[in-house]
Amino acid sequence: MRSKLVRNRVKTAFTLIELLVVIAIIAILIALLLPAVQQAREAARRTQCKNNLKQLALGLHNYHDTHGTFPPGHLYAGHFDGNPRDGDGGTGFSWMAMILPFVEQANLYNEFNFEFPLHNTGYPQAVNNGLLAKRNLPFGRCPSDDAPEALFYRGSGAHSYENAITSYVGAAGSFNNSLGIAATAGTQGQIRRNGILMRDSSIRIRDIKDGTSNTIMVGERTFKVLPGDNQNRDRSHMYGSINEHRGFANGRSSFVTMTGLYPINPPLIGRWGSIETAAHSLHTGGAQFALADGSVRFISENIHHTCRSCWEFGGWRPVRADPYDRGNGGADYGLYQRLFSREDGFVVDAF
Repeated sequence: MRSKLVRNRVKTAFTLIELLVVIAIIAILIALLLPAVQQAREAARRTQCKNNLKQLALGLHNYHDTHGTFPPGHLYAGHFDGNPRDGDGGTGFSWMAMILPFVEQANLYNEFNFEFPLHNTGYPQAVNNGLLAKRNLPFGRCPSDDAPEALFYRGSGAHSYENAITSYVGAAGSFNNSLGIAATAGTQGQIRRNGILMRDSSIRIRDIKDGTSNTIMVGERTFKVLPGDNQNRDRSHMYGSINEHRGFANGRSSFVTMTGLYPINPPLIGRWGSIETAAHSLHTGGAQFALADGSVRFISENIHHTCRSCWEFGGWRPVRADPYDRGNGGADYGLYQRLFSREDGFVVDAF
């Protein structure tokens, strides 16, 4: 009788094979769960990025309501003399700095001295501007962008400075010279200045003749820093950009604006004068853009794009005299490029 009770108290356990099977099942469940969690997180980051762009678009429209025009994409003209032919350029502040009072950042706006460069060691006011330019804005970065919040730009002389990094830049136009200064670009150059946020621009809503729902105003650019590039090329600057060797805006409009010259998310094979003006995001399959009507759209990187003036994303080739290819009915002027133009007169298909 006692031996029977002892036998009844004997507890069974998992065999080694059964334990391995259980571990394998758990591993499979985790493997199935992780992608779903990652997708959910990316969806949340993408939504927050969309909200950031929406806030910037509303700030631009509030600026327009107050001043009767959208802000300049980049304060570039003149060495404090208003001369657009001056090679060094001006103060270097960007459109994002201009709209600070309209995105609940009036206190920061009032601390900047816009009469002096964003940073220049020759002027105490500009040195203070440079200190302020290290601050980040809560809506200035895409949550998927894992770059440092600020980058140090080592220049010649004493003009080295640190600049806050943003994920969003203004849309200057369809072509490589959309950034250029109208007074020096000639007739064709002025035709190619067809965006909304360009150097020293003052575009009004009534100038957007293609329709505000068909014209890009702000887009994503979240390039990784390229190896050996001194961390000063493929990034986007929050409050503006100056030449770290000169202390003025000289040649830095592409740090705060983009063009439709290259397709979305091109290979990272270029340097300045190449893909630095392209839209680029860390979202799979495309990037997000704020249109001039204030809406935000995710545009696929496979959108029709002709790339008429680039060599496999790595070099320049002049655009022929007919930039919109009107003689050919616009066949060689892509849908993506049309979205960057405010008044090319071409039909914009679904995108």
